[in-house]
Amino acid sequence: MQIIKLTSKSALGLIEMYLEFSSESSFSGTKYYKITDFDEITIGSDEDSDILMTPGEVKASFHMPETLAFILSVLADFESIETTLRIYVGGEWIWSGYVEKSKSRISTAKKILTIQGYDHTKNMLEQDPTTNPMGYTLTDYKKITDIVSEPFTTDTIVKYPIINNVVSKSTLQARIGTTYFSFTDFYSNLAFYYNSNSNYSNMASMLKQIMLNYNLIGYLGLDRNLYLFPRFAEYPGSDIYTITRDEWADFPEYEIISARTGMQVKLWAGGYPKTDDSKYGTKTYGTYSEDDDDCESLIIDQPCGYIDSLGEGASQLFVYNSGTLTGIDPSSPGNIRRMLWSGSYSDWGYLWVYVASDTWEYIKVPRAKCTVKLKGSYNKWKPKLYYMFNGDTTVWRAQCFKYNLIDNITELYLRKAM
Repeated sequence: MQIIKLTSKSALGLIEMYLEFSSESSFSGTKYYKITDFDEITIGSDEDSDILMTPGEVKASFHMPETLAFILSVLADFESIETTLRIYVGGEWIWSGYVEKSKSRISTAKKILTIQGYDHTKNMLEQDPTTNPMGYTLTDYKKITDIVSEPFTTDTIVKYPIINNVVSKSTLQARIGTTYFSFTDFYSNLAFYYNSNSNYSNMASMLKQIMLNYNLIGYLGLDRNLYLFPRFAEYPGSDIYTITRDEWADFPEYEIISARTGMQVKLWAGGYPKTDDSKYGTKTYGTYSEDDDDCESLIIDQPCGYIDSLGEGASQLFVYNSGTLTGIDPSSPGNIRRMLWSGSYSDWGYLWVYVASDTWEYIKVPRAKCTVKLKGSYNKWKPKLYYMFNGDTTVWRAQCFKYNLIDNITELYLRKAM
């Protein structure tokens, strides 16, 4: 086993990075180097659209005192050999991923080698759901929370899986008669996603669309939790944090995101093959064009409601009711609701209408975004919280976190949540 161990002091304790080559490299044993530069660890996306799924990143540079020939041989190793990357802070394992093969660079004058790592989300971009890479029995049903978490919690696809728990902040409920079920009780059939008719280009797209199906966005937290957080404000309970002036490391900066001109939602009615557009209903909002960058598109595989364009209802959402797997009735008036910011529940309705209408009402108008640097790190600024600034009633959701471990500073990319 060939390993490069990098270390650096930080405000949070000793940073240790382990770079492990999957096959024989140009050296044997373990090499030890000092980190000369360590960029922020990024989770989430700082893009204007959170319908994108961007792998978390980290970049580090280190000095190698050996000959240039040896340094070039190690650079070649990074380019040709799969290399895992693990990060520990103060002895605590916080990050796991891989070294990006095409991003390694060397400064020959200073003998500084720079590598860029990405978290396990990147692996999902390289996995084809039609091949059933998880090895599931496709007639089985699983909880939605398990479908989105198991690729990150097991070593079926990734090496050194780091996620231990799923933290869902969804307030969605379904009903059968007078019995209510929470989002963590929702099930789906694995064949909807992993059979040869899967309509997703890769697993990252699939996982993102599953989360969007339930109005959620996912984050791989540095506390080893997978957070499933509402894209638009739902009842926060105690999960709202007011940022005070004393916590600023710099002044907040504000911008406006342009309005989208249109959106199309594709609603799967349950037929196969899923690659056949006739198996979907559609709902268009605004002026939609597939080739227009100012438009968005969603796919909802569990619409759990009536689809006007097809003249039929479709559910694809299941729960265990008194021990029996039962589909949620998609007929009018609907059997899905969520808890509003006020703490009261919405009327019962269709799942797809909640998701689509929330999204369109949000993106059809210009909306604010804010970037702010704050004192503290991942143990304080977490994806499970809504944020407000002291003296301001605006509610924000953090879309991206950039953790500067060296200086103990976190940069939050905030989006207005309601």
